[in-house]
Amino acid sequence: MTLSSTIKDFLKKMNINLVDSNKRVRHYRVPIHRHPVSFTGIMDPAIDTYEEEILHTLQISQSDLEYLANLYQRLEESMRQTGSMDIFNHYIERERQDKAIRNNHAAVQKAYDHYQMLYKLAKSGNS
Repeated sequence: MTLSSTIKDFLKKMNINLVDSNKRVRHYRVPIHRHPVSFTGIMDPAIDTYEEEILHTLQISQSDLEYLANLYQRLEESMRQTGSMDIFNHYIERERQDKAIRNNHAAVQKAYDHYQMLYKLAKSGNS
């Protein structure tokens, strides 16, 4: 299991210890098949499908947890006051939808991974 540098930096800054990464969690979903003519969705609960990912166990002190919760609360309040909370919620929902599409379509995931690699290469070349 490899963690991204973003996660490693976050864990270090927040004094969070990664204790265990040997467990897995399943997110079940009902697949939707598209009608070939009308393209309407047909839910098929007979097919048992799920996404599986690593489940991390973390250790964080009470004070660091309170700091993190307060930081999130201040961010949320600030976003509500500036009117950007709707933008934030829209962004989060869009990210979840995009992830679901990538998980359901291998070609989209492959294209996304390729894009991410090219983006990082281009970004590192501009440094």
